[in-house]
Amino acid sequence: EDRVALAYGPEVSENVEAELEANGVGVYTGEHVDEFTGEGRVGGVKFGGKELETDLVIVGVGIRPNVELAAEAGVEIGATGAILVDRHMKTSVPDVWAAGDCVETTDLVSGRPTWAPLGDTANQMGRVAGTNAATDDETLEFPGVLGTGIFKVFDLGVGKTGLSEKEATEAGFEVVSAGLWANDRAAYYPGAQKVFLKLIADRATGRLLGAEAAGSGADKLIDICATALWGRLSYPDLVNIDLAYSPPYGPALSPVIQTATILSGKFDRAREGIRASE
Repeated sequence: EDRVALAYGPEVSENVEAELEANGVGVYTGEHVDEFTGEGRVGGVKFGGKELETDLVIVGVGIRPNVELAAEAGVEIGATGAILVDRHMKTSVPDVWAAGDCVETTDLVSGRPTWAPLGDTANQMGRVAGTNAATDDETLEFPGVLGTGIFKVFDLGVGKTGLSEKEATEAGFEVVSAGLWANDRAAYYPGAQKVFLKLIADRATGRLLGAEAAGSGADKLIDICATALWGRLSYPDLVNIDLAYSPPYGPALSPVIQTATILSGKFDRAREGIRASE
């Protein structure tokens, strides 16, 4: 797909691109780089019949887990290319534990193996591995991850937890989703800004599968949704969830509640809404 932020849905990608362009950053997607120009150092990039002058090029080739030492020691490597461990963070080699960015874990929504190289996840894994390695009873467990994350593009917060629509479909779910632009606080309150939230659910069970947010207060909304995912809540639980309200901190109905209510209409086809783009 020719867009940025491919881990997210197209609505979030559009917001990221708009924020970049609003801050003077040109966005070119779906292009093939033909040539780097310059004498002794880079001076430009040629692509698609165009040339951009530049004095710095960053080539993003992705990352992969550093497992060479573990593999040489006979440690089993998982399906994702990271070290395979059990819930106690124990490897296939006796008396060897592993944790952090080199380790494979379980996606708690899809049940599939996943690789989540994030600082908070590494710290949680490390506590389990360290405690179990230093004791005999191995009581601590690390169950897996939801894939919760957030980043900032200039002033735009962008967050995600659980599965995107594409990921949920690939995992075998029949997806129902709803998106909403809402205010991050009461509309009349000074400083009110917009935030986008999307909820993704399973048609068969109503269970929440994922959420995406972009805008002011995206972190708060994603943390609420991550907690709901961790508790395996369904969309009706979010329609009636009791959250803190005061005009400086949010609208009378949280964007989570508003979006879950729209989602409920899609489950009850008699009340299913339609977007302007449709």
